[in-house]
Amino acid sequence: MPTKVMLLPMICVAYCLWAKRIEPLVVAGLLLGCVGDAFLLCKNQSPLFALGMLAFGLGHICYMRAIALHFGFAACTPLRVILMAFGYALYLAAVYVRARRFVSTKLMAGAIGYMLFLCGTSACALLSLLRAPGLPTALLFAGSLLFILSDTILSWTVCVQQEDSNFAVMLTYILAQASIAAAFAM
Repeated sequence: MPTKVMLLPMICVAYCLWAKRIEPLVVAGLLLGCVGDAFLLCKNQSPLFALGMLAFGLGHICYMRAIALHFGFAACTPLRVILMAFGYALYLAAVYVRARRFVSTKLMAGAIGYMLFLCGTSACALLSLLRAPGLPTALLFAGSLLFILSDTILSWTVCVQQEDSNFAVMLTYILAQASIAAAFAM
């Protein structure tokens, strides 16, 4: 679906036109998402799939760094860190337990690694929301949760149910990217 690859550049252009100050790491995150999408169009080609996952992971690193620079983080008390880590660990454990019998060990290792990037972006967004509650940080956190939801739906569909969920995956994915871009544009 070539139109999928064009969605993120369109969000990137909108971000650049709307932003008060353009954050290069956000532009990089959006464009790396586009690169990842392009690689994943080549289904069943393992090296390209790995490159797509790498591009997505690098995009999340860009987002995490941009969040730290642009919004900052709330003070992390040990209890806050433990509670956040516990929440994300529960999510990762649930995904692993539900998917382990359907996914090869090699693919599972990559998927868990990528989910750690998603959870890292979400944790950064949550810490920013706790530091400075408001619409931009709420959009940022909502976008991070939409990323997690999108990839959970995608993983479940690909590995377990084999039913068409393209609309749900694309809706949550595009809303995630647009929410994060909008948060930085404000």
